Amino acid sequence: MTEIPDLFYKALHIRDSIKHKYGLATSTLHLGEYYQSIGKDSIAIQYGKQSRDLAIEIHDNEDLLQAY
Repeated sequence: MTEIPDLFYKALHIRDSIKHKYGLATSTLHLGEYYQSIGKDSIAIQYGKQSRDLAIEIHDNEDLLQAY
C-alpha cells in the first residue's frame, strides 16, 4: 500500500508537465480521496480544494461534484 501515494504523485507530475488540466483535476481528486481514506483530513481538504478550483476553471461539473 505504501506505493499508492507515490503513483498518485507520479501521475500528478506527468499531467502537470504536459499542462493537462482535466487530468490534474482528477489527480488532485484522487489524492484527496486517498488522504481522506487514511484519516489525514487536512491534506485531503487541500487536494479537494485544488480539484474544485481546477474543475471550475475547466467547466468540469462531474469532477466539481466529486470534489464537493
